[in-house]
Amino acid sequence: MAKSKKITEPVFVNSTNLINSMYGGEVYHIEFVGIETQKKYHTYADPANQNWRIWKPIIGLAERKGVVISRDLRLKDARKGLVNADSPAYPELVVSKDDLMDQIEEFWKSQNMFNNLFGPLDEDDDDDADL
Repeated sequence: MAKSKKITEPVFVNSTNLINSMYGGEVYHIEFVGIETQKKYHTYADPANQNWRIWKPIIGLAERKGVVISRDLRLKDARKGLVNADSPAYPELVVSKDDLMDQIEEFWKSQNMFNNLFGPLDEDDDDDADL
């Protein structure tokens, strides 16, 4: 059996939605975003499954707070970004949603090398005026 691929970055919980399962009943569709790569991932947590003990507290926190999940999530289908719901997941960071979004935005801005490339020109910069 092939070894499943791990997500090598922390992810934050972007949303949790209770949806109808295609097998009957209801499941939670949990969406994640990679903090470093901004890749999108998702999983399904079923209250009837044994792995519910992993996801119930995470879902409860994510409904009220910003939650960053550990790097231990394994992918069931890498092409679809489907996380194996049996992955050992635990909250690495729990803060207010606003604080988390501010921290992530600051991180993403710091990673973009083009942020300052197209900034406003200084008024004293008249080097191109002679062209």
